[in-house]
Amino acid sequence: MRDNLPSPAADRELPADEEYSPSDPASLDVPILYVRLLDEKLQPRRHLSVEVEGSAGRQGLSTDGDGVLFCDGCDPGVYTLSVQLKEGKRSTRVHSLSLNDIEEDRSPYIAII
Repeated sequence: MRDNLPSPAADRELPADEEYSPSDPASLDVPILYVRLLDEKLQPRRHLSVEVEGSAGRQGLSTDGDGVLFCDGCDPGVYTLSVQLKEGKRSTRVHSLSLNDIEEDRSPYIAII
């Protein structure tokens, strides 16, 4: 888990409600991918190479020692995560989160792949 996430929006001065929208790209919120990949036995997929495909293209990332994939500065939206396993290629789809989404609960999405 990342402890260096920016402070919650509640700690910052925000514009008036009619000027602020969580989906506004000019807002203080940042889209992120934050997902823990698990196998069928609910064990983390540690240090796994993952192809991440979204609206801006493809990139290769890796999970950490807890099976967590983290990417900040990504576009908001749906991403396809693909991995090559001994059993063959597997994919799953996840949606980006925002820093506001994880203010209270810093748990990543869980995806079984």
